[in-house]
Amino acid sequence: MLAVCACEQERAQGNGAVPTTSATTAEAASTALTQAAIDAVAEGHRATLAAVCAEDIRRARDKRVDLLFEIDAAGKVTDATVAGGGSAERPLRKCVEGKLSGWTFPAPGEARTVSTSLTF
Repeated sequence: MLAVCACEQERAQGNGAVPTTSATTAEAASTALTQAAIDAVAEGHRATLAAVCAEDIRRARDKRVDLLFEIDAAGKVTDATVAGGGSAERPLRKCVEGKLSGWTFPAPGEARTVSTSLTF
């Protein structure tokens, strides 16, 4: 995490330097996409989703959505499905599903299907 923060500081200062670590790219790719990392990315988008989907959240009886998505080798979402609740939650599921395609996760090195859930 420190390397990421230092990297972001360098970029913000316009230096463009990227700190290196002792881990190889293959090692980083194989360990980067943990369930904790997936949950953290989803949690990081919660506030934006809550704002964008506010009306749908208000109308939903069940405030939990289950996310199932495909991530390519670079960490980009290529396909997504949102489940949870009944017909009253359909607008919430559609709203969240529409936003998933813009999410990026730590690069897993190969395509993967992953899941998590959010409760609003």
